Amino acid sequence: MRAFTFKSGERFHRLVVVERLGSYPEGSSKWLFKCDCGKDVVARGVDVRREKQKSCGCHKDEQTTARNRANAIHGMHLSAEFRTWVDMLRRCHQPVYSGFSDWGGRGIKACVRWHTFANFFADMGRRPSKFHSIDRINNDGDYEPGNCRWATKKEQSRNRRNSVFVFYAGREMPLGDACELAGLRWGTVWRRIKKLGWPVSEAFIPLQKRKQQLDLFGP
Repeated sequence: MRAFTFKSGERFHRLVVVERLGSYPEGSSKWLFKCDCGKDVVARGVDVRREKQKSCGCHKDEQTTARNRANAIHGMHLSAEFRTWVDMLRRCHQPVYSGFSDWGGRGIKACVRWHTFANFFADMGRRPSKFHSIDRINNDGDYEPGNCRWATKKEQSRNRRNSVFVFYAGREMPLGDACELAGLRWGTVWRRIKKLGWPVSEAFIPLQKRKQQLDLFGP
């Protein structure tokens, strides 16, 4: 059998020639290679020359991982995460989309990395529950890693209103937190303060209790 000769330092895909170690019993040359991953590899010269062996095995492992990941991603085309991704791109980049004016029309876009679903899913992961949807932490910012999270409608509602703070129960807090402590709906308190002009101190008084106070002390 013909013995293949290599030069030290020659590269064959991920393998770099180190030195010859002799021959195998059938006569083929035995060589020591260094794989790009750092592992030493002993292989037949003929296998490396004819590209039957291109690495220590890490290349095949990476291909298998990539293939499995691709299959998993492809199988998610009916998932909630995939629908979220599609809707995100539509409202940011398709002027014909019904909600475009509220997102893309305001200059909000999806980052280039998230134009690929695999990247979007790698960064966001699965939504925690059916009650969660994508939310931008900074409502004037783009859809991108660091500015997006899975959040419930309640969490998103507070996020949209996080610039509204009131002094309640002896400390300053977001209006949503104060409403929860008072056991009142956010819309009720907001209307009292912004529409009816009530002082904050009165806006959190339950309606029945306020009526009793008015009956006792007058308007």
